[in-house]
Amino acid sequence: MTPEQQEKLQREKQLTFSFEAGKAGRFRVHVHRSGGALCATLRVIPERTHTLSALHLPQRISSVLELGGGIVLVCGSARSGKSTTLCALVNELLQKQGATVSWLQAPLEQTIAPTQGIVKYLEVGEDAPSYAAALASIHLQDPDVVVVNEIEDMESLQLLLDLAEAGITVIAATHAGTIPKALHRLSTLFPPARRAGACREMAETFRAVVCQRLLPKRDGNGAVPAVAFMINNAPIRRRIEQGKFDEIPHLLHIDQGMQSFELSVKMLRQDGLIDSDTAASHLGRLSSHSG
Repeated sequence: MTPEQQEKLQREKQLTFSFEAGKAGRFRVHVHRSGGALCATLRVIPERTHTLSALHLPQRISSVLELGGGIVLVCGSARSGKSTTLCALVNELLQKQGATVSWLQAPLEQTIAPTQGIVKYLEVGEDAPSYAAALASIHLQDPDVVVVNEIEDMESLQLLLDLAEAGITVIAATHAGTIPKALHRLSTLFPPARRAGACREMAETFRAVVCQRLLPKRDGNGAVPAVAFMINNAPIRRRIEQGKFDEIPHLLHIDQGMQSFELSVKMLRQDGLIDSDTAASHLGRLSSHSG
């Protein structure tokens, strides 16, 4: 750890950072105290950048990955593969067209090797004190795309909305288990007096939302994401503007390129990627919750 990291650990009693250990690879490390002693949890950061097809993500997602503004949101619970999906989305966009990408992470974990374009990485806590501080001046880097691994406060979200409206494409992640919960969480970052205006801005700038949950694969080798995918159209735009997020799952029509969690689980079962018990278990849970 650097002297600055040691000082932060001493002050806050916990610290999250990443480091590279030669051929052993790159790790995300969370240091904390337990029973008066220091403990650490390490997680391997995969080196390989997956494609949309390799992750079994809807290929229709590629159509919303364009330059020129707007926000593509990735959501899911902790350890649902959001960071891996962010990598795939950035890689897909850069394969389609060269661009300059500014990518904010805390800590720095994911890196990709694009065949075209430029990716600049900013580590929150090292290169900037916060997401909001980095976003406030990121336009000076003249990016075509801004990527953030978390939307942590109202100021950060407002800056992302402003960037998207100014013609910079934003790809962002947030913690939420469903599309309605993600949109509700973001809207409630604003105080009640500003919430209606925030919903209007979200309705105008959001291009799409990808929400995922990891399910165990049938062969026992890892997990595969079940994905709900929303493309912003006129009916959905009205729901976002009105704050009626719970109505959105009923508008995820496959003939418009979208899909619900239910459809995703059924397709994974039909393709033999998950077994019948896993499919039945998750479909049973989804029947009593909105996707």
